[in-house]
Amino acid sequence: MIEKKNKKENYNYSIIIPCYNSEKTIKQCLKSVVNLDQKERIEIIVCDNNSTDSSLRIINDFPVKLIKNEKINNAGSTRNLGAKHAKNDYLIFIDSDVCVPLNLIDLIEKDSNFYQSDCVTGIFSTTNIYKDFYSQYKTLYCNFKFMKSTKDVLNSAIMIITKEAFNSIKGFDEQLKHSEDDEFCIRFKDKGYTLSFNKNICVDHLKQFNLFSLLKNDFVKSKQLTEIFFTYF
Repeated sequence: MIEKKNKKENYNYSIIIPCYNSEKTIKQCLKSVVNLDQKERIEIIVCDNNSTDSSLRIINDFPVKLIKNEKINNAGSTRNLGAKHAKNDYLIFIDSDVCVPLNLIDLIEKDSNFYQSDCVTGIFSTTNIYKDFYSQYKTLYCNFKFMKSTKDVLNSAIMIITKEAFNSIKGFDEQLKHSEDDEFCIRFKDKGYTLSFNKNICVDHLKQFNLFSLLKNDFVKSKQLTEIFFTYF
């Protein structure tokens, strides 16, 4: 566990955003991040995974550090690359289809568990700009799942972690295409690091689904989780 500073001292954070063909949401995501309260304590790193849409053009309109993958990789690999370029002791991972509240830093530092934990994770809100049935269903389900959780679980779409702990377990497994946060959580806890769940850190997940993409998403994640469980248990 990293040695904690006095609560009255200010922390500095590196926000890391993996991006791949995110033209529909990256603008909203970056707007929420660049307008954060206490932004003088934050650096913003966008790690692009060889986007072929207008994502790069949108990203270039914002005051962020842009890192580009040399070839297309998965989300875990892209997050790891962003972490390698982070200058601060605390990493905040968010996804490119996530919008964070303006008082994110205050929400993090007001939680007493933050000072005792190596990683803090938040939840998805019930808000989604896509109003179709499938998108709304998935949004509400994800919120319900995290709100009712009785265990500290990891959500890589919004997580705050010490760089020391992240590097110690060598980041996300770059071989996994899905559920890399679940696998990360297993290794993280096995290493003796502590995780806490802050339900006040609530972010909007701007994810659109149709029937096919919803079924595909649930199937591939369940399949990957089964393989992970067979590996570790």
